[in-house]
Amino acid sequence: MADKRHAIFTALEKTGQSVEEALVAWVGAAAALDLLYWETLEEAFGARTAHRIYSKVWEKLALGNLDHVLDALGVRDNINIKTIGQISKVYWESINCPYTVVEETDDIHVGEITICPYWESLKEIFGEERARDCCKKGMGATTANYYQAIIKALGKWDEIYATQDKCMCLGDDVCRVVFKKRKNSCEEVPTNF
Repeated sequence: MADKRHAIFTALEKTGQSVEEALVAWVGAAAALDLLYWETLEEAFGARTAHRIYSKVWEKLALGNLDHVLDALGVRDNINIKTIGQISKVYWESINCPYTVVEETDDIHVGEITICPYWESLKEIFGEERARDCCKKGMGATTANYYQAIIKALGKWDEIYATQDKCMCLGDDVCRVVFKKRKNSCEEVPTNF
C-alpha cells in the first residue's frame, strides 16, 4: 500500500474519504459481515454444521495470504517458532490489531493483542450481548483452527502446536496467541475454549 497510485487510494480520493475514515468503515463492514455470516449459517444449518462451514472459511482465509506473507518476510526455509511468530504478527497487524511479542524462545512464542478493532466494531454495531453471544458460538475453536491450518500448511504440525487461549470477545483482557514446540508428536493441542 506504499504505492499511492494503488486503486484504493484513487477511489478514496474520488470519494473524499480519508484513509482513516475508510479504515474504520472497512473494519466495521468486515466485523458485521462475519457476525451476520455466522448467524445465517447457524439459522440455516444448526450450530454444528454452521461451525464446520465457518471454520473452513476461516481456514481458507488463513491460507489465502500465507504464500504472500512468506515471500514478503523471506522465510520460505527453516520455519521455526520465531518465524511463525513473525507470520502471526503480520497477520494481526494486517487487520489493524497491534501485536506485542510477550515471550519468545526457540520453544515458545506468545503474542498479545490489546486492542481489537473487530471486537470494538461488533460491540458498537450489534451491542455487546449479541456480539459476545456470536463470538462464544463461533469464535473459540475457529480461531485455534485458523492457526492450526497455518502450522499444517507450513509442514510443522508434528513439531509445533498453535492456539489462541485468550480472546477479548470471549471476555478476556487480551487476545493471546501461543505457538509451542511439541514435546512429542502425539501431544494434543490445548485450548481454553
